[in-house]
Amino acid sequence: MKKISIQFHATCLDFSEFIIEMRKKEYIVYGLIFFPQFEIVEFTKIIKSTDIEKYNMLIISKSELQKEENYNTFIKKQDNNLGITIGNGPDDGLYESAMWIWSESEIDPDFKKIINSFKKKMNRGAWILNPYNNAKDYYKNHMYTDNAKLAYQQGVKIRPIAGCTLYELKKE
Repeated sequence: MKKISIQFHATCLDFSEFIIEMRKKEYIVYGLIFFPQFEIVEFTKIIKSTDIEKYNMLIISKSELQKEENYNTFIKKQDNNLGITIGNGPDDGLYESAMWIWSESEIDPDFKKIINSFKKKMNRGAWILNPYNNAKDYYKNHMYTDNAKLAYQQGVKIRPIAGCTLYELKKE
């Protein structure tokens, strides 16, 4: 099995713009809601950033997907589809997201290009802070969008996928 995965911070506005870009390229884009009931929604019109907040994941595909009743069955069938796990959290913080693709054979070169293009648009470098002991370390490869940086500058807490640390989106 082959895999590509990146982690980053991005806002719902970034995801909304990404969906528009993918639809212009004639990809099919789906939003997944995990709770309270698993739901798959195909985006057929313009999606506003406020609409993105209710989704946990995006799937970008070159062909129509088969709907499934539960997440586990659905995700096993995503061979060579581009996925984005949206960083949702229990509070007003901005949580880390992930973009990924896996394939039993070769990874689709178009999706590789999309991931690489997305990476090139991002800022790099952030301080990681442990709020319990104030230990700090700089991670030069952390990626985030301009909108994530703006959110940070406006006081939004930048959080990892899991754990208690915080990110400071500042250069070394």
